[in-house]
Amino acid sequence: MNPLTERRVQDLAKIKRLGERARGRIAVCDTLGTPPSEITVALNYKTAASARYPVDTRDTTRIKIVLSARYPFQEPVVDILDPVFNPNVYPSGRVCLGKKWLATEGLDLVVLRVVKILTFDPEILNDWAPADMEAARWYKALLATTPAAFPSEKLALEEWAAPQKVLWSEKP
Repeated sequence: MNPLTERRVQDLAKIKRLGERARGRIAVCDTLGTPPSEITVALNYKTAASARYPVDTRDTTRIKIVLSARYPFQEPVVDILDPVFNPNVYPSGRVCLGKKWLATEGLDLVVLRVVKILTFDPEILNDWAPADMEAARWYKALLATTPAAFPSEKLALEEWAAPQKVLWSEKP
């Protein structure tokens, strides 16, 4: 298996392990191609379905990750398949992942970034250079009047198993 094929296989495995750590709240729904060129993932986190949030919420959001022939040297494209209202999601559903892509970033980290965007995590949400200006204005106004509405949900993951300590001993 060539290194680029292996990378895609490993990235898919990382997303599946992330789903285990998230206790099933992140789940691979479908893949296209061998190795995968598209991966559909369900994110079971509360987000804004419209500007009527927190009344109108979405509990599950499906995303599609599309990998170009140049992946990992070219960033993946992430599209939201279910309507959401978010400053970092274009009205078309395309997620703005930011300006800088590193080829060493795994797809599990991309999925985590999308979860943080959808849950309005203040450490990652970008409302000063938004993909959706209307959603950014709405977010700033609602944050000012109802700060407890954000983040919509906290990201909780099972910790990785603690690494076993290596003990050096002179005894065989």
